[in-house]
Amino acid sequence: MKKSLEKLVSQVIATGKFETFTDPSSPPARIARAALELFAEHSYEGTTTKAIADRARTTERTLFKHFESKDQLFARTVFPAFLQAWTSTIAEPAANLLEARRGDFRKTLRALLVNRIAIAVEHPAIVIMMWRELLIRPAFRSAHRKVLARRGKPIVETFIARGKSSGQIRELPTEAILRAITAQLVGYLVMRLVLAPEQAWDTEADADQILALIMRGIGRDRRRR
Repeated sequence: MKKSLEKLVSQVIATGKFETFTDPSSPPARIARAALELFAEHSYEGTTTKAIADRARTTERTLFKHFESKDQLFARTVFPAFLQAWTSTIAEPAANLLEARRGDFRKTLRALLVNRIAIAVEHPAIVIMMWRELLIRPAFRSAHRKVLARRGKPIVETFIARGKSSGQIRELPTEAILRAITAQLVGYLVMRLVLAPEQAWDTEADADQILALIMRGIGRDRRRR
């Protein structure tokens, strides 16, 4: 987990998505890296500027020289890191998967579920951080909705439309189908990552069970045909 988070932080800093740091070892770059790590580990409220400065191997005075407040530091690290994580770790793999599998809705959805679970298990701190901030921070929810609407929604809507046109799923509102899929997946991930991480989990078998529950609600009832 630590290595995955470190890799993400390094990518965000290197691409200059939120700041242009020509020297990754410079004080502001080290502060940004330390802040994102600590926000992921302990939340915004559980992180102090002193802890950030200590991890960055600098002083609070230097921290406030580059970032006016902890809130500004949060806005300039977590928001962009979320956008970067959502795009490179979540959105792009999903788009590639859906594009490569245009035929069977059920098989494509299963592959997507396995992919989402694997990503969440590989990056638990990032996923939990995003959930936490979505719950308590309106600005974070707003940023999430904008990114989702721009990058994810068109792909998902096309996928669902294909399922309907092929007769594999019922003619329900797209939003209702999306809620059914999301509710099952997120509920499972909350159990696996937060409530019972010590339990034995089997991604492949669990994906089959989640898929069965989803399709029971949105799939065509073949017996009525």
